[in-house]
Amino acid sequence: EAWCRVTRGAVPFEPFTPGDGFVVMIDGARFLPANVTITKVVASVYSSDRQPLAAPIEAFSSPDSDAYSPRYTVQATLGQGPEKFDNSTAIILFTVYTMERWTRTLRVVGYAVLPCFLDSR
Repeated sequence: EAWCRVTRGAVPFEPFTPGDGFVVMIDGARFLPANVTITKVVASVYSSDRQPLAAPIEAFSSPDSDAYSPRYTVQATLGQGPEKFDNSTAIILFTVYTMERWTRTLRVVGYAVLPCFLDSR
């Protein structure tokens, strides 16, 4: 299934503080093009001045999943331990790679960017 139900709790009154951390889950991609085979997603966290804030997270598609809508099973906690950060400009850059079907070369399928923090104003 593409969607799951989530029960929303009360919004915390306390703002995010460094060391709280948050979980990033890479669970799937949808409707990839016809030239993909096995895919890999790399999630990298950067600040607005292009400095890496955490080690990259890599996820390979499950071998038994559909190549055009692959499943991944990766979960990582960011912003805790030695990778603690409080940069309000932090973004996660997701890059999807594949071994291209006809040329058998490594290609980038696409990118997605997700901000880690949103301004409540």
